[in-house]
Amino acid sequence: MYNYEAGRLVGHFTAASEIKLDLAKDEWGRRYRAQVPLTLEKRFSTPVPRKKLESIHGLTFDSRGFLTNFALPIEIVQEILDLATGRKETIGAPGTKEETDFRKKFPANFLCSDGHWVRSKAELLIDNWLYTRHPPIAHAYERRLPVTEEAYADFYMPIGDCYIEYWGLDNPQYNERRRTKLELFRKYDFRVISLNDRDLEKLDDLLPTQLLKLFPNGFRFQ
Repeated sequence: MYNYEAGRLVGHFTAASEIKLDLAKDEWGRRYRAQVPLTLEKRFSTPVPRKKLESIHGLTFDSRGFLTNFALPIEIVQEILDLATGRKETIGAPGTKEETDFRKKFPANFLCSDGHWVRSKAELLIDNWLYTRHPPIAHAYERRLPVTEEAYADFYMPIGDCYIEYWGLDNPQYNERRRTKLELFRKYDFRVISLNDRDLEKLDDLLPTQLLKLFPNGFRFQ
């Protein structure tokens, strides 16, 4: 809930049902018949000021202070909740110490053909493979999973609403990270292709077969 008069975000609500007519018949002069019942998830102890909200790419305000977005991608919603709950101080930065440490240990120093900066030569191969297909496969790198837990997928492909994960290390800390992320994929029924070092030698054989199972009917590689 955004209080436009005060210019502050004060709480997190979710819809309790689909849109219905005349749930509260006599409210608002009967001008707004389509209504949605809400459930309060959390009232923010420290409301988020409009100035901080304006730093979130994708949120727009008019001259009167009204938030003009009618719908928001789940990634923006998650950024807002991260700020409101204190998980993050700034936009785009990882919230957990584990995620921060991982990014410091493996900086994104490899430039792909499509302009993405990735963290390993293996990810560079995968990214370039997706970009150089015919037709090219649009993809995002290090996409935040649309869940309350903080986790990032290596690659996300909107055309199939699916993910690619490359598992390149084998040590206790990394294996625990992999286990946690795979549990999230299973918990939320996300579709994912897992790749390891041996798979990199046969991307041309492996990925088309796996991707066609997830992409819409009629999609063909040329």
